[in-house]
Amino acid sequence: MTFTLDAEVAAVLAAAVEQNGPPPAPPVGDVASRRVALDAMLDYFNNQAQPVADKVNVSDHSVTASDGATLLARWYRQPSSESRAAVLYLHGGGMIVGSVPIFDGPVSRYVARTGVPMLSLEYRLAPEHPHPTPVEDAYAGLVWLSDHAAELDIDPSRIAVMGDKRRRRARRRCRHREPRPERPGGGASAAHLPDARRSHDDT
Repeated sequence: MTFTLDAEVAAVLAAAVEQNGPPPAPPVGDVASRRVALDAMLDYFNNQAQPVADKVNVSDHSVTASDGATLLARWYRQPSSESRAAVLYLHGGGMIVGSVPIFDGPVSRYVARTGVPMLSLEYRLAPEHPHPTPVEDAYAGLVWLSDHAAELDIDPSRIAVMGDKRRRRARRRCRHREPRPERPGGGASAAHLPDARRSHDDT
């Protein structure tokens, strides 16, 4: 069976190669070279090939990880939306590449199209920060989002966790992590994005 690449997809891929060159083939273990190449590619597809959504307000916050490290957390909200659901977003990149700014485009477009605000977290990357650090960082972001629910005007019982590919592990960890003892009524709940959006549509 022969497959034909969609013309629009082919055009975008050709433009990406023209912009960034062909995909590199660095040796095994060369994380630095992979980051340079893949971060440029992701930024092109996420923020240049498609426009960052307008009419979405963005503000930066600091999350303290379990070991005391400070993590960037970027909050995206559509001013016209009345949704009180929220999403913790964990960017793609195999937990070795990517960043919050590189995923500004996708997150802003998700928020613009759904009306559900999102918090994108700059979790630390492997191999400098091996498992379980990225996952623990994700949980710290979830706790921060729940703890700041009143300030952000969201319902802490309607928080979802969303990520790409390998972020599934972090999402599962956030779902099944035991709530902190000092938090009355249990911890933040972590659902799927469709659940948060359905709740928004029902209001």
